[in-house]
Amino acid sequence: MWRFHFVTGAIAFGLRGPNALLAFSRGQCDPTDVEATLAQMVPYAAAGFRAPETSNASGGGRLNPSASRRIHS
Repeated sequence: MWRFHFVTGAIAFGLRGPNALLAFSRGQCDPTDVEATLAQMVPYAAAGFRAPETSNASGGGRLNPSASRRIHS
């Protein structure tokens, strides 16, 4: 579930804030170039989903309630 969350976050950020990529890359990346964007995003997402599981992935990788409060405060 974590991996799906991270990939969808990257996609959402790319769609909602394309100018940030343009500014951060100093014009080297063109977020309006769909072909180039997919050429970068697909291998990134695929590698993330293929990566070995981490030791804390069991149990859904949920944070305990006190850790969650620290993050959201």
